[in-house]
Amino acid sequence: MARRSFPRRGQTAAWAAAIRKAALAIETRGPGKGRKRIDLLAERLVELGLHGDGPSAMAAIREIADRLDGKPAPAAPPGDAEAPTHIVYSWSDTPDPLPAATPRAIEG
Repeated sequence: MARRSFPRRGQTAAWAAAIRKAALAIETRGPGKGRKRIDLLAERLVELGLHGDGPSAMAAIREIADRLDGKPAPAAPPGDAEAPTHIVYSWSDTPDPLPAATPRAIEG
């Protein structure tokens, strides 16, 4: 089995910095000239969600919803011992908090 290689902390940070720099740069050519690339990317994403077809349109819609509404919390994986699978409610007979007094004969 091939070992999966994950980027180290510095590599991830460098990649994120490079993407951030490219996305925030000003476009120098084409119809978006003079605008931030990130704005052009956002417009393309919305257009794909509105007018796209198939899985790419659904992915765009999901991405937009996640960014606007927040990503839903991940569900517990099946078979997780700590995750409840169902809840059972039950009632038990509880003793009367004020038991009735035993009748006594009054002498007098």
